[in-house]
Amino acid sequence: MTGFDAGDLVLRGVTVYGIRHGLDHYGTTIRLLAEGALEAKPLIHAVLPLERAAEAFHLLEHGRNGAPKIILSLREGA
Repeated sequence: MTGFDAGDLVLRGVTVYGIRHGLDHYGTTIRLLAEGALEAKPLIHAVLPLERAAEAFHLLEHGRNGAPKIILSLREGA
């Protein structure tokens, strides 16, 4: 979505909902992962090297099913 007409939303009575990103939960999530209470592997769709960042963003926008996360690795040979 590149833009919208706020007036059109108001006139049509459209309600817009948003989702908080969850930055305030990162510390707790990292702790739970470190303690083994959560497992990250089921959330990861792919691990790609940084050189394939364009492909990673394409996958995020189109054509991936299942796990929601794509990791860009800074390590060589990843």
